[in-house]
Amino acid sequence: MSTPAPVRRSSRLEHLDFLRGLGAILICLCHFELAFPSQFHAWLMKFGEVGVFSFFLISGFIMPRVMTKEKYRLAKFGTFMARRLARLHPPYLAALALTLVASLAAAAWKGQPTTWDANDLASFFFYVDWPAENPVFWTLQVEMCFYIFIALTYGLFNSPNALLRWSAFALGVVLWLSYPQLVFFRVIAFFLVGVALEQFQRGVVGRAEFVAKMLIGCAMVWMTRGLENLPLGPISVLSCLAISIFIVRPPAIPGAPLFLWLGSISYPLYLVHFPFGVKLINLALAKAPFVPPLVVAVTAIVFSVIVAWMIHRYIERPAMRWSASIGAPQRDAPVMAKAQ
Repeated sequence: MSTPAPVRRSSRLEHLDFLRGLGAILICLCHFELAFPSQFHAWLMKFGEVGVFSFFLISGFIMPRVMTKEKYRLAKFGTFMARRLARLHPPYLAALALTLVASLAAAAWKGQPTTWDANDLASFFFYVDWPAENPVFWTLQVEMCFYIFIALTYGLFNSPNALLRWSAFALGVVLWLSYPQLVFFRVIAFFLVGVALEQFQRGVVGRAEFVAKMLIGCAMVWMTRGLENLPLGPISVLSCLAISIFIVRPPAIPGAPLFLWLGSISYPLYLVHFPFGVKLINLALAKAPFVPPLVVAVTAIVFSVIVAWMIHRYIERPAMRWSASIGAPQRDAPVMAKAQ
């Protein structure tokens, strides 16, 4: 009897793609809750939160790793932010455009006016706000805030001086305590856990410092989620620990290739599943109630995956190449030999 192939660890860290793919599906299931019996809705909501917070933890882990590979220093702040924008913004703009078009079509079908004005559209463009028709865009604002935070504090986090490393971590804790009304600072603990994990795996910090930071980060997670809803505290902490263990010790997973592929398109899937999947489910339940809800949910996921793959193929992949080219050394053009 054959055993499942392990999730391979390559230069791209494919086990993180597995986590991204799984997280994207959990978020889809959460937002497609109307296609499931009501007794499952509370659990689906928890699944969605685990998916979102796994993305934050992965970002906290992967960004310092990328910055180290690129030999980041504060003087490269502009290049770093330009690369991140080039990587994330084109797929986001495509998803935003599709969201607005789908919403206009739905409003026209219902004979209802839209409520956006020029100021709204400008705020959507720069992550300041997001359309009600696609509320998942709020996490893009959070990601951009994290990029700014880690770009400004990277040198401290990676200092050989433990006091300076702790000062960067403490800054995150102080911001969490001082500005809980700001969404990035409210969820900063997930990023801090990811950063601590990456530092320990890379050998920047020792075991004692790593354990202390993980305990503080998990306590912040528990307090953030537990104060809102008591069961969410331990669930969120256990999710953080499970994701951390998976990152460090990826096990053999049946069906890994499917989730690896979903992980490769997880960003556009996350961006488009709400306006397309949710609208499809609402339409099917209203116009074709005889169709089994599970069939509707699967159809919504498949349709969202198709749209996501198209964005990945024609927009995200070129954006990735564009991002990699920013700040890269220019190759000298070959010198033509003179005719003899």
